[in-house]
Amino acid sequence: MDHDMPGMSGMEATRLIKADEKWRHVSVIYFSSRVDIKQLADMAGADDWLSKPFRTEDLVRLAGNHV
Repeated sequence: MDHDMPGMSGMEATRLIKADEKWRHVSVIYFSSRVDIKQLADMAGADDWLSKPFRTEDLVRLAGNHV
């Protein structure tokens, strides 16, 4: 989930996902180029985070931790 998206922020989208019983089990990896990404991810309720730019291998590794 990117923090800066048009129409709805990643924080709003993540909170909606995590608030819905039907979707709360879905893992959300939050990412942004902002220096406060870890704090933003925690505030959103994300399961993990990555700083942009990131390597594909890092995303695959994190996703594998949440299956």
